[in-house]
Amino acid sequence: MSDFPNNNSVSVTRRHQHPAVNERTFLELYFSKNGAYLDPNEVKSVHIFQDDISTSNGDAGYFIDASGLVNANYEKDALFIFSGAGVQETFTGGVLDSSGIFNLSGISGYLGVVLTPTAQYMDASGNIKTNTLTANGSYFDIWTLKKGPHLNFTTYPHSFTMSDKNVITFTEPINYTVSHRVSQRYGNVGSVMQVDCLVDISIINQNIDDETKNIIEDTIVNDADVRILKINHEMSGDPFTEIRAWGDSGVNITSMNTIQLLWDTSALTSGDYQIQIRHRLHSEYVYSDKFTIILK
Repeated sequence: MSDFPNNNSVSVTRRHQHPAVNERTFLELYFSKNGAYLDPNEVKSVHIFQDDISTSNGDAGYFIDASGLVNANYEKDALFIFSGAGVQETFTGGVLDSSGIFNLSGISGYLGVVLTPTAQYMDASGNIKTNTLTANGSYFDIWTLKKGPHLNFTTYPHSFTMSDKNVITFTEPINYTVSHRVSQRYGNVGSVMQVDCLVDISIINQNIDDETKNIIEDTIVNDADVRILKINHEMSGDPFTEIRAWGDSGVNITSMNTIQLLWDTSALTSGDYQIQIRHRLHSEYVYSDKFTIILK
């Protein structure tokens, strides 16, 4: 499980971490236009539908009408509908925001919803309904967005799977090795650069099969923070200045266990900067080596 962006006191399971129906499932969406992350003009709703082999059979278009919107005839089949007067920023885990849509971590174009067991929402007729997703299986999350002013709403379907694969047992403690590698070494002052830290995990228990190892590796990296220092090469003064204190603002973990930070260098000067990552790894809290990035 991971901490929810903007609220470290609430734990969620991301869509790629094999979520289960009795957990808070975090469904993220990144919105990009003309090669840049941007917030959509308006977010109307997110519908959750079951992908049934006898009807949709892997095709979310089954639930979309000729105009490109969610078919009104299938509204009643939605297991849950997220909506709201506007996009919110902080999820508290409470009832009042359990059907809200959130803008996350101060990153443009980064949206999310939290599918919570027994959560409630209000349908188009004003009726209070409860989340009815209660079984393992495949599902669609269909986002209805407006790309810009004066444009019509458009749907963007995605998928996720509910399972109990994130609950596993084994007969001895997990034995693994972990290493970190930052792919960037140089950058230019004034740029907004994506810093990628690749976390390489190798489980070496001989009595754990490959499928179980893959599940563990998919779910083991969580709760990542990043710290950045500027190195002082002068003979006097402090050896470094803290540019960014430990925190998870703007930090994301991908399905490939890559920890990403969108780093805005517009207020910085040229020089050597030291970046370090820490994250939870099963029952441990791991610190990476310190990596140097040179801004020119």
